[in-house]
Amino acid sequence: MQTQTFILWPWQSKSYLIESSLWNFIIDLWWEDFDELLNYIQKTNLEINWIIITHGHYDHILWLNKFVSLNNCKVFISSWDKDFLYDPSLNLSKFWWDGEFILDKWIEVQVLENGSKIWPFEVKFTPGHTRGSICLFDHENKNIFTGDTLFPNWEWRTDLPTGDDFLIVKSIFELSKYLKKWYKIFAGH
Repeated sequence: MQTQTFILWPWQSKSYLIESSLWNFIIDLWWEDFDELLNYIQKTNLEINWIIITHGHYDHILWLNKFVSLNNCKVFISSWDKDFLYDPSLNLSKFWWDGEFILDKWIEVQVLENGSKIWPFEVKFTPGHTRGSICLFDHENKNIFTGDTLFPNWEWRTDLPTGDDFLIVKSIFELSKYLKKWYKIFAGH
């Protein structure tokens, strides 16, 4: 399994492309430099099987309509953040983007629950940044994809819709247990 990081500006958001002999998928689909990721996929002739969204803010979902129409892949998001895909106020596109993002109705969305398994990950709810934020735990390779639950330098953000200070502290405390076991963190920014 190989992980490629696409760092995308202006906020250093990250999309992760996971390639393996079984499946190819993306974790979070940032919007600014979408062409770099798309060009790589086309150049290498990769079939993308699914996209996992760690939470429903626009900077992680904005290219879903275009990408899924080009690649015909499934979209996974937590059950608690699924409505962000259809609500520009919750996903913040109404305020911070020139337009409003609403996921096309024909796109297949599958919800993830706490403890769900999606190869090679165990899904854990880590609410706080949003009510439905998730982290993806790859126990075999000791990797955690945290989305925006954890920012660099152990910072967090809860001032956006459905954010919660108490829950983010609890979620980060749970994450800290895995750092003692030498897990590598792949953050959303």
